[in-house]
Amino acid sequence: MLTMFSLKNKAFTLLEIILTVSIFVLSASILSPIYLSAKNRDDLSTKTDILVSSLRRAQILSIASQDDSSWGLKILEGSFVIFKGNDYLSRDTSHDDVIEVNKNILSEGLDEVVFTKVFGETSNSGEIKLKTNNREVVVSINKKGTINY
Repeated sequence: MLTMFSLKNKAFTLLEIILTVSIFVLSASILSPIYLSAKNRDDLSTKTDILVSSLRRAQILSIASQDDSSWGLKILEGSFVIFKGNDYLSRDTSHDDVIEVNKNILSEGLDEVVFTKVFGETSNSGEIKLKTNNREVVVSINKKGTINY
């Protein structure tokens, strides 16, 4: 004997499918700006940390008079270059340490900082601003080579 329940189709209706898809689309449209904002904030923080540690590394190499030379940092669009020499143009390219960074974060201000041997001071004092759409971090370097952010 067949019952009424066994004859029914067990499938989703078109209305249920449309409602489910609509909920997913609505959730994605609400959550994607939140995700992008968090990602930009994280990328800015990461690039700032890499910048500061690269500056400090160049300064330490200069204070230690590594290879009897001054060391510096050049900020390029998608990378930081720790270099050996008194300036980026006349550097010893065999000692370049290139650190790739996010290109979506813009930098303004100083683009090259060179530290003196032994003392780790710099004549390139000033600020480096890292910017995303709605955030900005300022890294400042004074003549004594002190880095603040």
